[in-house]
Amino acid sequence: MKNELKTQDITAIIAQANRERIDAIGILIVAGSRKALAWTARRADRFLHAFLMSPVDPR
Repeated sequence: MKNELKTQDITAIIAQANRERIDAIGILIVAGSRKALAWTARRADRFLHAFLMSPVDPR
């Protein structure tokens, strides 16, 4: 018994695949942005800590 897909079924499958792909890309962008912001915050914190805690000769 052969199960033939109709045009409407194929269109629904393609639409679902596109939605899943868009969701996956969105998750990837959010995760990458979060990692980049966390990295930038850590670097800024290290820089400010070193800059503000370094000894300074008062004049």
